[in-house]
Amino acid sequence: GTFTTPLIRKAGSVATIGTALAAQLMAALNAKGFTALRTDDRHPAFADIPPETEDYEIFSAGYGEIHSARELLQLVQRCNRKFTPKEDRWHEGDRVVDPFRPGLIYAARSDREFDLLTEKHLNAVRSAFRRCETLIVALGASEVCESIADGAVFPVWPGTVAGTFD
Repeated sequence: GTFTTPLIRKAGSVATIGTALAAQLMAALNAKGFTALRTDDRHPAFADIPPETEDYEIFSAGYGEIHSARELLQLVQRCNRKFTPKEDRWHEGDRVVDPFRPGLIYAARSDREFDLLTEKHLNAVRSAFRRCETLIVALGASEVCESIADGAVFPVWPGTVAGTFD
């Protein structure tokens, strides 16, 4: 068909999810004056602390890169409380690592802190999905590691960053 109006409005909120391509598209849209939606910003009290790795700061919420449709579906289910993975954390020394966001610099130091950070994150993801007028999804071609316990998919193999491969 032919379009008589732009597919994305400058005044509308644009969210991104996926691989580095989605982040690059968001940067290009920002440069052209589009409104990027960001729902997972750091509290101002932590302004003097270096930010998380870029993967968690460049998207609409701090989910990092999402490479597969399975990961995206699982994130939607988790933020809408339709799926709770049995293996939702990996203990690595004094750190509690999020297997779905394994590259976070600032891992939780206790299960209670992990629960609070995860709840905050999933609320921010749900808010991004609900508030965006346009959602840009750019997925990659990548394998997934699936848990036989409940079908959860991890972006990295257990044992590479934390956890144990069995």
